[in-house]
Amino acid sequence: MLKPGGVFAYDTINRNPIASFATITMAEDVLRLLPQGTHDPGMYIRPSELLAEFDKVNLLPGPMTGLGPRGISKRGDPTFGPFPSKMILYMGIAVKQAAQ
Repeated sequence: MLKPGGVFAYDTINRNPIASFATITMAEDVLRLLPQGTHDPGMYIRPSELLAEFDKVNLLPGPMTGLGPRGISKRGDPTFGPFPSKMILYMGIAVKQAAQ
């Protein structure tokens, strides 16, 4: 529950075959970066679907950007950050508006 003016921040996975391949097949099964079963593709959501849900609960969308690989950490782990495409991962904010 957010009060008017409250900020909702999100980081989520797009619902499409490429995102499923990247997050499940590659990250879980091939590279084993995450335990198998970490991701549930039934919970993935397209940006357009998320925006439609925001409208239903009086959330005003703010900036949204893709997330993607940005490099490798000193420990050898992949790092992620802003990315030009929302094809796989995306993040953003929305602000709660007063009830209309």
